[in-house]
Amino acid sequence: MRVESASKTLTVKPKLPDLTIDFVEVPEKIEAGKEATIKVLVKNIGEAASGRFRVELKANNHR
Repeated sequence: MRVESASKTLTVKPKLPDLTIDFVEVPEKIEAGKEATIKVLVKNIGEAASGRFRVELKANNHR
């Protein structure tokens, strides 16, 4: 009886979320101490649901 075998290495990549910023709208002028509305659209272009996430905006004090 003749027995042959073969093997092949497979790489299995997990399905992951991939969040990307698609759109940002910032007022032309923002004054210190006053409220401003900044709109951000985050899209998940990954293959899995992202679940909950937080968007943080940080001010840069450089002039």
